[in-house]
Amino acid sequence: MKIKNCWFKKRILFLGLGLMSLNQLWAQQVDLLWLGNSFTGGTELNKYVKGMINAGSSGVTVNLSESNILWGLNLNDHWGNAKSMEMIRSKKYDYVILQGYINLGDIGQATQRENVIKYGILLADEVRKNNAKPIVFCAHANEDNSSAQWDYIINSYKKLADTSKSIFAPASVAWVEAKTQSPDLSLYTEDHHHQNEFSNYLNMCVFYYIITGQSPLGNPYRLSSRDWKEKTLTDDMALKLQQYAASVVERMKGTEIKVTGLSLTPASATMITDETIDMGIKFSPSNASNRRVTWTSSNPLVATVSALGAVTGISIGRVTITAKSDEGVVSASANIEVIKSTANRVTGITLNKTEESLNVGDSLTLVASLMPVDATNKKIKWLSSNYIAVSVDASGKVKGLLGGFSKVTATTVDGSFVASCSVYVKAPVVARGDNPPGEAADKLTNNNLNDKWLDFSPSSWVLFSYNKPVSWDVYELTSGDDAPERDPMNWTIKGSNDNSTWVTLDTRTDESWNARKQTKRYSFVNNQPYSYYKWEISAVKSGNVIQAAEFKFSQSSVTAYEVGEATSRIDIYPNPSSDFINIKLDGGDDASMEIVDLHGNTIMTSKITGQREYKFDLSSLRKGSYLVTVLTRKTTKTIKFVKK
Repeated sequence: MKIKNCWFKKRILFLGLGLMSLNQLWAQQVDLLWLGNSFTGGTELNKYVKGMINAGSSGVTVNLSESNILWGLNLNDHWGNAKSMEMIRSKKYDYVILQGYINLGDIGQATQRENVIKYGILLADEVRKNNAKPIVFCAHANEDNSSAQWDYIINSYKKLADTSKSIFAPASVAWVEAKTQSPDLSLYTEDHHHQNEFSNYLNMCVFYYIITGQSPLGNPYRLSSRDWKEKTLTDDMALKLQQYAASVVERMKGTEIKVTGLSLTPASATMITDETIDMGIKFSPSNASNRRVTWTSSNPLVATVSALGAVTGISIGRVTITAKSDEGVVSASANIEVIKSTANRVTGITLNKTEESLNVGDSLTLVASLMPVDATNKKIKWLSSNYIAVSVDASGKVKGLLGGFSKVTATTVDGSFVASCSVYVKAPVVARGDNPPGEAADKLTNNNLNDKWLDFSPSSWVLFSYNKPVSWDVYELTSGDDAPERDPMNWTIKGSNDNSTWVTLDTRTDESWNARKQTKRYSFVNNQPYSYYKWEISAVKSGNVIQAAEFKFSQSSVTAYEVGEATSRIDIYPNPSSDFINIKLDGGDDASMEIVDLHGNTIMTSKITGQREYKFDLSSLRKGSYLVTVLTRKTTKTIKFVKK
């Protein structure tokens, strides 16, 4: 750490009317930079770590704790981000914390893992070149990930730290410790992905130890300035989390405190067959470092015990459950009696919906019905297959978070019966930054040339999300209404199906516009459907602000599809059109018509009654691509047409 207490600085501080203690006056001051995504920025970790260090008695204080958060992105994005590189090269910081993301901890995601390691090494080298020390933030896995996936994530970040010669901050190892010692402790928000009050505090304790070199035990700092939903971090729970973090860091550093005693709660219990109870465990001393134990059952035919101490009754009888310290000397036991269950067992489950569409921010509640209706154990576990797009809470309330698809499943605790609902989320446009409400990101797709999107940055990105994968190969970009120096000049178009691994589809450099509100059309080769498209702008004509009036994706080919009776023909022509389209109905039925743009915004609706042919005036539509849908009693037809 750099000691930054020059004589002049100390004199100025001393004249500050006693606002700082002598310990703070002579403390080592450090400056921190955090480069990450929502795992860092979503919980304001940089602010809370600073507060915790400054509240402690380690002899270290934090002066700056700044961050650059790229929401939903990764270390390769920071390597290509002008602001991140500028901050590293400012030589202002003592430590730079690098927080990446390995999607789902999935062992098949080798490319993403190697990218995290590759760009983590590049960033760490750049950090050292600029007189700072890199810290690798070992971020957590998702709530439904297996132990193998947790190990995969931890080993990946450990490899990055070792290869890049960086300091390793074992936050996810502390999560494993907490779940091992307190199986009932919830560490996630309702999206099963991000950290809650408890796990954020646990991360804080890890970084406190890593940065100060001192144990967080007894630190008085609590989460208070953020409106946490739970607000249940008691002093006892804070001490437990401090202990979990300390034991993990001490094991890593080789400064372990040995276990001398164990006790289990309950020491004895009676349970029924098919019931599960969680055993609690206490260590002596309370700050013992190695808190891992091995659980065994004296008769697994009577009752089994999981690696986390969950005991399940199997058949009538008596059994002894034992926990033995990993150090191999200390153990404790509990006596369990299993009696016959009189429960009415679950035989199945259904949901009130099997498919649903939502807008981002909207929610619905899925209702589960158990069979039989008088089943004894009515507990259900809810899970979203894509926590990024869709969250679900313990009551079955589903919320759309980001455009995409998720399968929401309800699993019965008794019998593990499963029912599911496919949820599609339609998303608005999301940008790195904007200027709401008048110059927000959604202005890019509202078919209005008289407003615009604006971001106070020389580089930016815009994310377009879709309910189902689509294969765009054309886009139209319209310049803003003023200040031509703000026009985008260099950019790339990328596609992805997980909002994490991206494929570059189109690259443009030195682009310019001859007029305000001018639309330019670009095409590229793409036959692959994607759920996410990103427009990444790396430079503007000049200055530090980006603006654009409209941005629309489309397909170069004209396609149509029709569902219904072949004898009930619908013709839509001409295509491309200029000022009108004709709709001809051979079946003679009444019909309804809707025209939408390629982002799902409704442009025009009408009823067709008592006519076989109808002409629609399109003179008010701007040039571009649209979808027209005609619905009759017997058939539905949708066609994409181009307004010239």
